[in-house]
Amino acid sequence: MEQGASSTVAQRVIDPEGWSEQHGAYLLGYALRYARDRCVAQDLVQETWLAAWEARGRFAGQSSERTWLIGILRHKVIDYIRKVPRERLLFDASNDRLDLPAPADDSAWPMVTPAVWSDPSRQLERKQLRAALDRCLCRLSERMKAVFAFCDLDEVPHREVARTLGVTGGHLSVLLHRARRKVRECLSV
Repeated sequence: MEQGASSTVAQRVIDPEGWSEQHGAYLLGYALRYARDRCVAQDLVQETWLAAWEARGRFAGQSSERTWLIGILRHKVIDYIRKVPRERLLFDASNDRLDLPAPADDSAWPMVTPAVWSDPSRQLERKQLRAALDRCLCRLSERMKAVFAFCDLDEVPHREVARTLGVTGGHLSVLLHRARRKVRECLSV
């Protein structure tokens, strides 16, 4: 890698204000998928900013900033999931959706303008599916929700999910099977 390209990557990483503007909404949505609580999700993102700032010198530029930040956030989420009671069910109707409205104070999180979609009917279909999936995920335990989201939504390899959640491969398979069954039953109602 040339010296100029290396310094450009380092320059981008050193600017945390750019992170929030470019990646804040995406990271918050990612954290909400697991935490289901806007305050907890914001805390996880803030912890990610802090960890990224502290590790900025170790960023090699071999991936995009977003990929690097998501990797840090994923570890923060895993730590959060480990702290949550093992089989606590979520029935809080106020957190029934992933795409919660923005806070009243727009300065809290920069909102990214959504991309223009070529097919409005497809966009509506995706939004309805997302809402139904969010409703079903809220009915899963924290552990099942994490396994389903990591394996099926984020497509993280099963071996890595089992290792990070501290379960055996067999236990992961059982949790994933049960989560998929419950989501399928919920979506078919």
